[in-house]
Amino acid sequence: MTPERQLQICRKLLDTLHVTAEERRELGGGRLPFSVLVNSAQVALNEVHFLPSSLRPDHEFEGVVIEQCDQGYLVYECHEIGVGRYSPVTSRVAKDLGDAVRAYVRANGGTAIDGVPINFAA
Repeated sequence: MTPERQLQICRKLLDTLHVTAEERRELGGGRLPFSVLVNSAQVALNEVHFLPSSLRPDHEFEGVVIEQCDQGYLVYECHEIGVGRYSPVTSRVAKDLGDAVRAYVRANGGTAIDGVPINFAA
């Protein structure tokens, strides 16, 4: 697989939290390097400024939304606390993009996204 294709699949994984079975096979059976996710997130944020691209902090959402802004990266977090009820949105400035992507992954599966395991050491 080319690095461009890997970046494309990882960007889709981060944006939709889903990849097809074929895309999962293309990624290989091993753990996905965290550095590839961070690079994919940077490409997406440079274009849209939000990850996932379809959500904004003022929408109802479950999990984490990352915003790229002048001072760095903001991490917005919200969780469902009842049927159709959500906690208040909290926000913080991330130390760096890696910190923001870790929060995003943690909120959406912890060690894997859609069955794709992540190697946080790579």
